[in-house]
Amino acid sequence: MIASYRGTGEAFESDAKERFVYHAAGFRSSGSYIDDVVLRDRDAVQPEADPANTDPAETWLFESDGVLEERVFICQNWRADAALVVDSSGAAVQRAWYTAYGVPTGADRADLNGDGVVDSSDASVFSAWHGASDIRADWNLDGTINSTDTIAYLNAYNSAATLGGRGVLSSAALDLRVGYAGYRWEAFTERYHVRHRVYEPYLGVWQSRDPIRYHARTMNLYEFTSSNPIAFLDSHGLDIGRQGEDWGVRPQPKKPRPPKRNYELDPSDKHSPGIKKKNIHEIAEDLKEYCSQSQCNPCPRTTISTHGEPGVIDTGDIFITPQTLEDIRRMRDDDPTRQWPHYQDLDNSLKDIFEHSSEVEFFCCDAGAGDEGKKLADLLYDLYGKPVTLPRSTVRYLPGGIKWYDLPWNEPFSRKKERRGQ
Repeated sequence: MIASYRGTGEAFESDAKERFVYHAAGFRSSGSYIDDVVLRDRDAVQPEADPANTDPAETWLFESDGVLEERVFICQNWRADAALVVDSSGAAVQRAWYTAYGVPTGADRADLNGDGVVDSSDASVFSAWHGASDIRADWNLDGTINSTDTIAYLNAYNSAATLGGRGVLSSAALDLRVGYAGYRWEAFTERYHVRHRVYEPYLGVWQSRDPIRYHARTMNLYEFTSSNPIAFLDSHGLDIGRQGEDWGVRPQPKKPRPPKRNYELDPSDKHSPGIKKKNIHEIAEDLKEYCSQSQCNPCPRTTISTHGEPGVIDTGDIFITPQTLEDIRRMRDDDPTRQWPHYQDLDNSLKDIFEHSSEVEFFCCDAGAGDEGKKLADLLYDLYGKPVTLPRSTVRYLPGGIKWYDLPWNEPFSRKKERRGQ
């Protein structure tokens, strides 16, 4: 909420003359744009000292009576431009259009063609709507298009205010100061006040250099939204943000992600770069320690270089096969008919590796080849619930459990060849 008070120097009146109410949902989160305005309340009663004065714009000359009688609602478009003002009954009061960089063109509610002037051409537009039973001709909002709408429009037509067109946001009577992207409009200078800076919409530049200098990721300290106002906004005059981002707080720089972790299970392999480990258990311990130090959970993809035939991964001290994973599943179910040598340690190590990795890849091996390789990948995903890649197979899991080979545009060449043969 923002309220305006009359005052001079350090003396201000106790009662507000005007109050703007903003949409508060999502404050300090991702729900609302910081300049999502809902309504404006204003003191519109003329004081007894000057009963002949009926100009609402001159109410600022007199002390507030403590009651904000006039309420209008401000409707904003996708960019938070104040595009339409309606009263408490839902009837339009004024409209406005903006260029891409924010130059306003205000229009009275009776100005139907948006040229800034209410004349016979607007009456012709209304007649065409009325004759076609267009919903826009329902001027009194009663749900029916009839002669009462014509009377209502003629009343608005005869009392219309000529705003002046381009560069004029609203009439003096309405005195609206919320415009392009919800910024505060100063009619005298035709500029927008955007917290830390003043914005010039005719040139599409800021009037002063960026207070945060080159931290705004641009070499031009006067540039507005990287010269792309359709995609970006700058609600603080400091740094740009995309549509839908958290506008209440300046975007924070992202923390650098640690590099991917590469391991080798066979120390004799000199072709795959990485950190050489003797077995899968040492990999798990190293990965836990590394993620703890870098404060990342989970880490990016973990690549483990190994060797093996289709359906087999050599971990350094035990082979991982579909049967091994089936035994681990039975072990989890506490099957008393079998013994589980090494399986508990292997299960714990694989849990740690998958828990501290966004994706696990077993690289430089034939383990994923053939049907046994697909079965191995399916079982790994079922047991540990993270994306897993086994090269030389068509199996790769995407986040959410989608199999890469199930997507139609990734149909394996061999399957396409078989289908063409059929």
